Amino acid sequence: MNRYDLVIVGAGPAGSSAALTASSRGLKTLIVEKQREVGRNILCAEGVSCNFLNLVKPKKGVATIIYRAGLTFENGESIFIEKEDGIGAVLERKIFDRHIFERAVEQGAEPLVGTPMVDIQKDGKYYKIKLEGKNGKMSVYAENIIGADGPASRVALLSGIENPPKIVHYCSQVYLYHPEIDGKTILFYFGNNLAPGGYAWVFPKDDGYANVGVGTTDPGDASWNYLAKFLDKYYKGAKILGFLRGTVPSGGLDLEFQKDRVFLTGDAARFADPLSGGGIANAFISGNIASLAIVEDKPEEYREKINNILEKDYRLSLLARQIIYSMDDSELNILAQELKRVFHGKNLTEIKSFNLVKMIFSTSPALWGLIIKKGGVNIAKTIQKIVS
Repeated sequence: MNRYDLVIVGAGPAGSSAALTASSRGLKTLIVEKQREVGRNILCAEGVSCNFLNLVKPKKGVATIIYRAGLTFENGESIFIEKEDGIGAVLERKIFDRHIFERAVEQGAEPLVGTPMVDIQKDGKYYKIKLEGKNGKMSVYAENIIGADGPASRVALLSGIENPPKIVHYCSQVYLYHPEIDGKTILFYFGNNLAPGGYAWVFPKDDGYANVGVGTTDPGDASWNYLAKFLDKYYKGAKILGFLRGTVPSGGLDLEFQKDRVFLTGDAARFADPLSGGGIANAFISGNIASLAIVEDKPEEYREKINNILEKDYRLSLLARQIIYSMDDSELNILAQELKRVFHGKNLTEIKSFNLVKMIFSTSPALWGLIIKKGGVNIAKTIQKIVS
C-alpha cells in the first residue's frame, strides 16, 4: 500500500512550498500535478514584492526588478512613485514554479506529474486518494491532504469544503511587444469605463515586453473586450505574442479552508488579495503554514496562523476595494488629484500598505472625507485601527 504522511495536489507556488517545507522536515510527501510538467502558462501578471523575493530567495525565475510604479486614471492624471532598491519584481512563472518544485524534490518530496486526482475517500485514519494518469488508475493513502489545485479545486469539492469566493475577477491578458514599454516601470490604470470593479495592468518583462491585462468583476467576455479597447488606446500597434484568460477568486479568510486533515492553500483557498488580485506570495506562504501545522500535528492552528500573517493586509484591501470600486468618475478624479499631491515623484524608502495609508490619512483630509462618504464613519475608524 502506498502510504504517505502528506499528499499535495497541485505543484504551483502553494503546492511546491508545502512540499518543500514538509519534506525538509521529514514527512513522507507525495506531490501530484495533473499537467505533464510543472511550469506552464497560467493567468498571472507575475508580479511580486521585494519582501517576497527576500523570503524565497529564488535562484531562477526573476525576469526583471521594478523600480518605479505608475497609476493612471481615466481623467488623464498619472502618479509615479519610486524606490531606489526596488519596488518588486516580475517573475517568469514557468521557470520560478519549476525551481520551487525542484527544491522540494531535492529535499525528498516524491513527484508524480501528468496524473489528475479523481476522488478522495476517508478510510479509517487515512484518506484514500484515487489518481489516474498515463500509467492507468492507482490509489495512494495519506493522513493529510493539501489542496493546492487552483480556483476550481477538486480537493475542496471532493472533501466537502464549501468555499464559493466572495469576489471573482474575470481577467484577460496578453504578452506583447511595444517599443514604449519601460522594463523597470510597472503600470496600473483605473476607471469605470476601463475596468469596472478592477483595473488594467502593464507588468514588464524587459524593455518592450510586458504582460498587459484587464481584470473586472464583469463576467463573460467583458474582460477581453475591455482589454481590446485598452490596447487600442494605449498600445496601438503592439505585437501580441500570446494570450490568456481566467478567473481570480478571493475572500478566503472569511470562508472555510480546512476540514479535518484537509488543508486548502493559494487560489484553492481563495487567498488572492481582494484589491489587487495578487496571489503568488499568499499561495507560497499558505503552503508553508499548512505544512508546518501538519509537521507540528496541530491542524487546528492552520486558520489561526493564516489569520496572524494575512488578516491585516486582507482586511485593509477588502475595505479599500469597497471604497475605491464604488466611486463614480468625479470621486475618482478627487482620488487621483489627492494621490498625486501626496505621492507623485516621491522616492520612498519602503512601500507597504500600512505606511502608504498612514501617509494618506496624515496629509489628505479630502481623502478622509471621501472614505467616510463612501464607507461611513465605522469603516473609516476600522481602517484607522488596522493601520495604527
